Amino acid sequence: MAGVIALSLLPRPAAADPAAPSDEADTEQRRSDAKAKYLKGAEAYNAGHYKDAVDLFLAADHLAPSAPLSFNIARAFEKLGDDSGALRWYPRLLAP
Repeated sequence: MAGVIALSLLPRPAAADPAAPSDEADTEQRRSDAKAKYLKGAEAYNAGHYKDAVDLFLAADHLAPSAPLSFNIARAFEKLGDDSGALRWYPRLLAP
């Protein structure tokens, strides 16, 4: 039985524009928010609420994109029977 990939740590966001001021507190808040959304998405997935899982995983991905999260999104789309949705997310597993 395949489930969602557990994310022990969300990835660090891509390097910021060197001309932009660094805001570490904002970055940490985004990671924290993404992790909370991911955890709720994993609960929804495990409960069979795949649409809710997709929505929560997408929200987490918007805050802190990652390949494992792309996999989870694709798997949730598969569970919904949305193959085209899943196929949009699998290639992102190969993104740097």
